Amino acid sequence: YSIYHGKRESKPMFGIKQKIKAAAQDIRTALYLKTLPNSIVRFKTREDLISTFKPQGTGCELGVHRGFFSESLLKFTNPKTLYLVDPWPGGAEILNHAIDLSSNRKLDSIEGEECYREVLKKFGTNINIKIERKYSEVFLNSLPDHSLDWIYIDSTHTYNSTKKELQLAEKKVKPDGIIAGHDYCYMFKGVLRAVDEFAKEHDWKLSGVTTKEKINPSFLLRKIKN
Repeated sequence: YSIYHGKRESKPMFGIKQKIKAAAQDIRTALYLKTLPNSIVRFKTREDLISTFKPQGTGCELGVHRGFFSESLLKFTNPKTLYLVDPWPGGAEILNHAIDLSSNRKLDSIEGEECYREVLKKFGTNINIKIERKYSEVFLNSLPDHSLDWIYIDSTHTYNSTKKELQLAEKKVKPDGIIAGHDYCYMFKGVLRAVDEFAKEHDWKLSGVTTKEKINPSFLLRKIKN
């Protein structure tokens, strides 16, 4: 989960009207998932989904926060190299984009540093993990094309950023690589829209989604083979 939007598997804490709206969004998401073709694999959990990633490959998590899901990626994919990418807010420019949706407030630099240090403590000595304190676009642009086996996106959750990340990810994954991510739902309509548009515009297909209740769905994209 990204430092951009706070605590693991949490949803915004609002008043009664907002809670009703959130519940309606969850229902709408569940109904939408049921309309997807039967050819799309339904995974129960994110862990089930990432278990299909190439083992001992090179992967990247965009949006790390405290490294909760990073632990799952490490466990279930056994990567040769795992890049953990997050700006971990520490400056005014980054803070303008860093919102903790669990409390509907901006994250401060102290909390950003705390999350970063927690990730360093968890993974800093692991030779298979590279911690990159950068914006996702900056990091992806620094990589050679076709150098990743998979990417998991869980960063800003805005339409524009997600669409850009997907476009860059297409260049950076190998021809048989996977692009996946979190929050494919109506609570984060920007992600839903960006993923669907990207798949149609770039000859990728939605190959899998997660369906566990009370946890926002993840998506899995694969390149359409000619």
